[in-house]
Amino acid sequence: MIKLLRNITPSSSSLKAHLPLEDPLLTPASMLLPKELGTGRILGTGTVHNGLYYLDEGSDEVAFASKMSPCQELLLLHRRLGHPSFATMSCSYPSLFNACPWESLICDACEFAKHTRVPYPSLGLRSNKPFDVIHSDVWGPCEVHSISGHRWFVTFIDGFSRYTWLYLLNHKSDVFTVFKDLCALIENKFGNTVKVLRSDNGTEYVNQAFEQFLISKGIEHQTTCVNTPEQNGVVERKNRHLLEVARSLMFSMNVPKFLWGEAVKIATYLINRMPLRVLDNKSPAELLLNSNDFIVAPKVFGCVCFVHDYRNDVRKLDPRAVKCVFVGYSPTQKGYRCWCPSEHRFFVSMDVTFRENEPYYEPTNDTGITLSLPEGQQEGESNSGGNHMGSVLVPPSAGSYGDNSVHS
Repeated sequence: MIKLLRNITPSSSSLKAHLPLEDPLLTPASMLLPKELGTGRILGTGTVHNGLYYLDEGSDEVAFASKMSPCQELLLLHRRLGHPSFATMSCSYPSLFNACPWESLICDACEFAKHTRVPYPSLGLRSNKPFDVIHSDVWGPCEVHSISGHRWFVTFIDGFSRYTWLYLLNHKSDVFTVFKDLCALIENKFGNTVKVLRSDNGTEYVNQAFEQFLISKGIEHQTTCVNTPEQNGVVERKNRHLLEVARSLMFSMNVPKFLWGEAVKIATYLINRMPLRVLDNKSPAELLLNSNDFIVAPKVFGCVCFVHDYRNDVRKLDPRAVKCVFVGYSPTQKGYRCWCPSEHRFFVSMDVTFRENEPYYEPTNDTGITLSLPEGQQEGESNSGGNHMGSVLVPPSAGSYGDNSVHS
């Protein structure tokens, strides 16, 4: 009896070979009737010989159940060991894996429990011509309002040159307005039109007014699948790069968080002029504008600067300059953009002197970061500006940012 059970016990827990020898009226003592335990269905017959039961001919179902294939044995071990990956199991049971094709190893429980996203590697693909594809995305809301009251920004990136246009926004719904401005700029400046706009499915892009405008301009709107920002990886990586540069600029000179808008604008300006590996070490401005020149000499963001005061009410014994913090470059004028905290005003002027090693703000501001500055003046730094232009008092800018050629 024991030998019999060891030889014919099926691998499935639902199959048991049992001997109803206690009922001689139904089954002779010399007979074996293996039955399915749940239903009582007879799976085969067997006879006893020298104390060992042998399956009769025709009992193939019991014979099959009593022997597992390598794949079945692997799947059983897989369940017993807590559903490890088959790659891990192949190290422990190489002989079984050699006898079992990989396509036979299927576990639905693992699919439901461990399903992950498909990787989206960066292929470095580019459009063939400028403005064939414009990638766009909105960042925000920021927990701190910018100095101009903004909480969002939107970026538009040319798929050919990777040139970036950045607009600060009061509301996400302003994306439609600034996109129309960008289309008009491209048509007027470059004599070209946008062919494809690629974005996510946010309501700032997917709405009736936006769709009607795209149809009227013949612009194809491509959107990503739900919760799949990797399909628009160009703009996702660009936004990350912009924020990395902006944070670095702010942390190094203790710039407070309310100037984040100025930081991302100057980051855009600088990145557009830095060589990129995907462009064969050329800069976006070089490809799109055929020029990589800075409109004015670059200076350290957040440093102390002094702007010449041209106002008519300045008296003979009054100071001739205003102490400010350097925050960027004017998109419409050849001058430096400086913020005066004491007067809460912006100045744009070429008559500026800089102390590039001296932060305007102390380390105790809201950045919470303290970084040491290099000692001594670095090579190429200057204490004075270039050619002179009159200073201009301007209100906080609420539009886009770039240079005299193209807003960015």
